[in-house]
Amino acid sequence: MINLMPDSEEVKNYKFQWAHIYVPIFIIFVLCICVFKFDDKLLYFDVPYRINTKSKTIKNELNEFIPTIMHKAGVPGLSLAILQNKKIVAVLNYGSTQSIHGNAISNSSLFEAASLSKPLTAYATIRLLSEGKLNLDSIIVDSGKSYTIRQLLSHSAGFDNNLDKDIHSINELGQFAYSGQGYLKLGKIISKISGMPFDDYMNTKILKELGMDSSRFGSLQDNSNLVKPHISITMPQLIGAILFLTLTLIATLLFKVGLLMVKRKINRGHQQIIFIFSCLACVTLPTILFGLNNGLRYSLVILISIALVMLVIKGIKKLKFLHSNKSYHFKNFIWPFIGSLSFAVLVYTFWYRPPIPLKERKSMFSAAAGLKTTAEDYAKFLMEIMDSKHVPKSLSEQIIESQIQVNEYYDWGLGVGIQKGSEKIIWHWGVNYPGFQSLFIAWPLRGDGMVLFMNGGPMYLTPKNPRYSGLEMARDIVIKTFGGEHYDYWQQIQ
Repeated sequence: MINLMPDSEEVKNYKFQWAHIYVPIFIIFVLCICVFKFDDKLLYFDVPYRINTKSKTIKNELNEFIPTIMHKAGVPGLSLAILQNKKIVAVLNYGSTQSIHGNAISNSSLFEAASLSKPLTAYATIRLLSEGKLNLDSIIVDSGKSYTIRQLLSHSAGFDNNLDKDIHSINELGQFAYSGQGYLKLGKIISKISGMPFDDYMNTKILKELGMDSSRFGSLQDNSNLVKPHISITMPQLIGAILFLTLTLIATLLFKVGLLMVKRKINRGHQQIIFIFSCLACVTLPTILFGLNNGLRYSLVILISIALVMLVIKGIKKLKFLHSNKSYHFKNFIWPFIGSLSFAVLVYTFWYRPPIPLKERKSMFSAAAGLKTTAEDYAKFLMEIMDSKHVPKSLSEQIIESQIQVNEYYDWGLGVGIQKGSEKIIWHWGVNYPGFQSLFIAWPLRGDGMVLFMNGGPMYLTPKNPRYSGLEMARDIVIKTFGGEHYDYWQQIQ
């Protein structure tokens, strides 16, 4: 009988070496640098407009295009509505409400609209103006500070975007500063003027009036149609890899110096202690830097990644001891198989972005980000913006007219962004982090537009530099559907 099994003493004497960890991590780190986009430069696209394209043609093209890019963007579910000539010509749904055991996205699937709630709040304010209950340039005096309704609507009243801060915190008045706080203030004004709680007024007056029957501000009585939030794990892996590499190097150096000072050799047991210490540090530091929720997620993913790499190393070492003149057993191939499979999974998570479902959370900050809606319902609101049936034309036209300059590419109207260029484009984007991304874009003079909702969250390159993969995908969908001039809208108002 031929024995291919390695001598037990040979396997037993295999020594753990730190190079076996550093080398694969370094290779993966270099691959990440090559694969992912790290810059935040403004991207510009100028594609010929598609005029009078049949909706059936658009549907067929999007049905081939969208599922592929959803997978790469880490978005499990997407719903979009297309408008042509101020009419809804298509509502398309892709993916599922949850990446694990979810239902198919349908016309009734409810998404968190995130900051796409703000244009509805702006419209409600304009609606009260049309009833003579407010004036755009009425001065609001609050705790010794004064500003106008127009300034609140156009993000120039001086409030910042930190919703957790005191509502009275104020920046420079009269300059554009994207302001969630300002819209919370508008919510309070709407409530005071209407004599109703904000959510009740929006639900019974505005949403009902626009025929947005599936939509709602505030809590839902029935959550069965509400899609689940998700987050992609690719960027946390990258950050975790950098942290782990740095921490283990530092820990190794400290332990080595300490042991040399007491004149003791570093044996296998000491190396394992260093490894355990580094793992603990890898959990602690990200938690301190990114908070408990995100920090633990980063740590967990990278520790799993390291474990998978170690399985590969162990499998290779096992195979190394196989000799042609010795017998072998199938168990010798268990570690190589598990290691190879695990490494394949690890590579997959770097090239793609598997979405992880998150727990549902209570809606907060209704006027700024509290709307739950469908793509079809929100498209009805876009139709009202482009051709108002409930607000006088003299007021509705001001919604899409420039009120303040944002930069050389954009202005802001009464609740919507306005792109400068050969043809006027209005837009707004939204991100409820973590879990949801959304975008609407419209050409009011042509009556064309699109609404997109996604239940996948952005990924972080660094804590202050997120990559909005879902919104990048949304921009590509808009370009494929309508063409035209486009920038990365969300980069302009962070």
